[in-house]
Amino acid sequence: SHIIMMPGYSAGESLDNQKSSMDLVNAINSNEPKASYAETSDDVIEQLKAKLTGKDIIIQMGAGDITQITPKITSLIQRSNLSKKNTVSH
Repeated sequence: SHIIMMPGYSAGESLDNQKSSMDLVNAINSNEPKASYAETSDDVIEQLKAKLTGKDIIIQMGAGDITQITPKITSLIQRSNLSKKNTVSH
């Protein structure tokens, strides 16, 4: 499993003592490298290109414009033919 973290933004609360996405990536990786940081949605796509296999599950979580990356991920899966590698036959 691998986590790709993008920047987090305040929803109006005070930023005193706030942790960043990079802080979270570093904490996750303190035990075993399982996380990476992506500044932009294009960075996420580049990392997914390098990591995706036909058996991966992608979970998106976030707020704001995070949904704008969904078409890019869908296109990546379709272009790379990964969706056919993950088809289950009965």
